[in-house]
Amino acid sequence: MKRKIPSLTKAGCLARQSILAEIIKRNGLDSVLITNPKLVHYFTGFWGRCIMSPVFWMNENNQTILSIPHRADNLFSDDVIIYPSNRMGTLVDQQLYLAIEPVLKHLPSTEKIGFNEYVPGTYLSHFEWFDVSIDLLKMRRKKHPDEIDLITFAIEACEHSYSHVPEMLQEGIDEIELWANIQKLAADFVGETLGEIGNDYQIGSVGSKPRNRKAQNGEMAVLDVSIVVRGYASDMCRSFVVGGEATPIQLEAQNKIIETLQFAESKVKLGSSCRKLHEVVIELINGWHGFEFRHHLGHGIGLSNHEAPRINLEWNDHFELSDVFAMEPGMYGKELQAGLRIEEVYHLSEKGLKKLTKLPLTFF
Repeated sequence: MKRKIPSLTKAGCLARQSILAEIIKRNGLDSVLITNPKLVHYFTGFWGRCIMSPVFWMNENNQTILSIPHRADNLFSDDVIIYPSNRMGTLVDQQLYLAIEPVLKHLPSTEKIGFNEYVPGTYLSHFEWFDVSIDLLKMRRKKHPDEIDLITFAIEACEHSYSHVPEMLQEGIDEIELWANIQKLAADFVGETLGEIGNDYQIGSVGSKPRNRKAQNGEMAVLDVSIVVRGYASDMCRSFVVGGEATPIQLEAQNKIIETLQFAESKVKLGSSCRKLHEVVIELINGWHGFEFRHHLGHGIGLSNHEAPRINLEWNDHFELSDVFAMEPGMYGKELQAGLRIEEVYHLSEKGLKKLTKLPLTFF
């Protein structure tokens, strides 16, 4: 029996608010105004049932106000205000102003306010604004247990969809039909609409958005699926053969990718270099039977399906405590009838590396 969607916890939300208080102090701010719905959820546990804007505010004394368009349970803020939404108005600036209006009486005209991504309209232009987006990105890298629970649930939805692919992936299926079936399976599992479901659904291709094209027997389908549940992403990839019968070189390549992935897992340690790990994986794959590894080795996931740590040649990241990330070695060439990639998700703790994905690596 599948479980209910996990909720962010009081302990998790208050821990994140404590870090936000440090950001306020470090930057000499009077308060911070959070208008991104994903981040409002991150700090307070509020996930809205409609498109109206929520707002979260915290001041230098750690006082907090959550302004939301409807009632909800399990919210973590000193004050919760239900503002009257204007359904006759526009759905961006006017609604955001209505959400912010209850907070305005707490803001002196001299206020220096931190913001994320978006400074609300001209009606707040007299305040001094300070962008804390980078601070928030840095704090988001360290995942709390309640966040990992939500990410794991998104992974379970992803795995539920993958488990039905072999029966669907037969000659003649249209790529858009396959994409729609995967989305429906995931949405049925979650029980609500999804944020996104990834981009790679092409068959006989290294991957991209689905086309109005029918699959042919023997082609590879590199399906990279990212199910997003209440803002939190999973990201997985499995490779399938249309019709289920693989060629000897496809089987050999699959074994090589599994060996490479297991090697990479053994090298992940706290403080170790992400770039160096990618360099070693390139050496293991490039040139093997003439195939090549064309993309990054991996990336962090959380409120975005691509965030720190960045496991590639362009960044000099190092693995940190409480990182949640994916690794996805692959190889590509004509003999494979496109390519092959496997992607797994991990959590790095004081106890070491834990794999969050449980689905079998092989489907042929």
